[in-house]
Amino acid sequence: MKNNELNDRRLQATPRGIGVMCNFYAEKAENATVWDVEGNEYIDFAAGIAVLNTGHRHPKVISAIEKQLHAFTHTAYQIVPYEGYVALAERLNERVPIDGPAKTAFFSTGAEAVENAVKIARAYTRRPGLITFGGGFHGRTFMTMALTGKVAPYKLGFGPFPGSVYHAQYPNALHGVSTAESLKSLERIFKADIAPDQVAAIILEPVQGEGGFNVAPADFMLVTMPKRYDQDPANKTIVDALKAQKKDPSGPYVWITYAAVQSLATALDRSGSKEPLALVKDLKAHGANTVIGPLNWDEKGDLKGFEFGVFKWHTDGSSSVAK
Repeated sequence: MKNNELNDRRLQATPRGIGVMCNFYAEKAENATVWDVEGNEYIDFAAGIAVLNTGHRHPKVISAIEKQLHAFTHTAYQIVPYEGYVALAERLNERVPIDGPAKTAFFSTGAEAVENAVKIARAYTRRPGLITFGGGFHGRTFMTMALTGKVAPYKLGFGPFPGSVYHAQYPNALHGVSTAESLKSLERIFKADIAPDQVAAIILEPVQGEGGFNVAPADFMLVTMPKRYDQDPANKTIVDALKAQKKDPSGPYVWITYAAVQSLATALDRSGSKEPLALVKDLKAHGANTVIGPLNWDEKGDLKGFEFGVFKWHTDGSSSVAK
């Protein structure tokens, strides 16, 4: 069988909507090498769109598949559960970088996972709003098309899309979009389109692919509206804890992103105390691992940030970036 013969059969048997990049047809593969039906050899840089972390036909993967085939093929976990699902969830729960207990659910596709994340966020928060970013890709279902921040080729001719979805700017040095400008675009959404307390979730890709292989800067990933946190009455205990730890509580102090807020909330739950000094004592005794590493205090009593994501809080309730 020749590649052009298979291509003629493909055009007759499958719709044009299923785009195909290569004009050759795979017959076998090993590790990073693919051979087509004519015996030509290729290095596979696509890897099934970046999903073959161990390459083609890794011996351990083959062994695991063979073992499963000798047991059973499919029961539908929701109907007849099995140990493998539970074991994999346990392994992921142990590794996820969040404080406290975690639980994992599995879905067939990325779009299905995102759709369920939206359902969970909306059901839990009772809020409708979703914020995503320009250049992002989240899937080809209607909800994930709405979330996707790229019109062509994914959204052309398929509207209208589900509502309450808003797109902020993704930081991109190549296109002249700084972290500060990206955060300003979020503020504009909050002012013009939807109130923050109506947002169920913010969905973003740490590394964009469809948008041009863009890596989010560290300061963008860690900054989450510090001014809103220190002004939120629900966070008064945490704000007081930060102020009480300073030798000069009246002066400005460093406000170190959502990671610090989350860790102090964990300390509150763990210690059972709402006293600021008790929270600080608990954190110093038990520590708190965050996405930016363990929390520490400097000689002035400020929570140490890193070289990014650090803000100063001022007595008038405002906050500014600490240079």
